Amino acid sequence: MLVALLTYLLLSGSGAGPTIENLKDAEKAVQEIVADEANRDAAVETIREMADIVRDYNKSKTDTFVQFEKASRSYETTPADLHAIVVPEREKVLELQDRILKLHSELKTHLTED
Repeated sequence: MLVALLTYLLLSGSGAGPTIENLKDAEKAVQEIVADEANRDAAVETIREMADIVRDYNKSKTDTFVQFEKASRSYETTPADLHAIVVPEREKVLELQDRILKLHSELKTHLTED
């Protein structure tokens, strides 16, 4: 049940993955529900690592958007220039999604049905 709740909290929202708010809710749920201190601490640590990834991505996404907006306003900008801004961001998204999924699997190892 707890795993289902945490999965829902981590994946709900905009459909783009976990948000800082989802992760705060998940951490609160873990702290309230998980009785075993070692499992609780490990789960909270994993959730906080996920939050760090989300924060880093949000900052990177903002920086990329600023670059893209600036480039798209210039009449000198070519499609290749825009592509050069967007492609690394897409690759980063895939890498971060992979890291989040691995952490989600790790999180489940710290949670039991008890």
